[in-house]
Amino acid sequence: MGEYDVLVIGSGSAACSAALRAAKGGLRVLVIEKSEWLGGTSAMSGAGVWIPANHVAAEAGIADSREDALAYLRAVAPEGWEQKEDALWGAFAKAAPDMLHFLSVNTPLDFRLINEPDPFAEAPGGKLYGRMLSPRPLSRRLLGKFARSLRRSTLPHSFTYQEIVDLDLYHHPIRAGIRQPSP
Repeated sequence: MGEYDVLVIGSGSAACSAALRAAKGGLRVLVIEKSEWLGGTSAMSGAGVWIPANHVAAEAGIADSREDALAYLRAVAPEGWEQKEDALWGAFAKAAPDMLHFLSVNTPLDFRLINEPDPFAEAPGGKLYGRMLSPRPLSRRLLGKFARSLRRSTLPHSFTYQEIVDLDLYHHPIRAGIRQPSP
């Protein structure tokens, strides 16, 4: 079977991101998946990600910082959570922007800002725009012979995450279907 430096269990977005990072770092990586399909539960995701202080927002001239993100997470968390979760929040605020940049540089993913505020934008560190992103759709054909192994979503995805937000799909489904924007 060969020798590997890193074993990644699962093939969802986090697992594949970790595998890519290790491989780009020069390590020999093996990804194993318990099912016959690649993609894990990420295949059922709407593909929206909340990443503070990201490069896409910075390129659009939107000010944000890892400190503001940490202040926001602390402000909106339930009482008592900070004692147990603060180290994880700090690690997330520090690493998430770098992770998004790494994926943007090393994959065909093209992340776009979503016009969606932080759920509690009025809280300390909250932002009205710039932290919610979604990648533009990709063709399965990029995977070549592995395209048939990619898990299909159990949900119909007629709209991208951006379109769901822009068209207010959940509140106005008929209007959204009629006004579906062109790519």
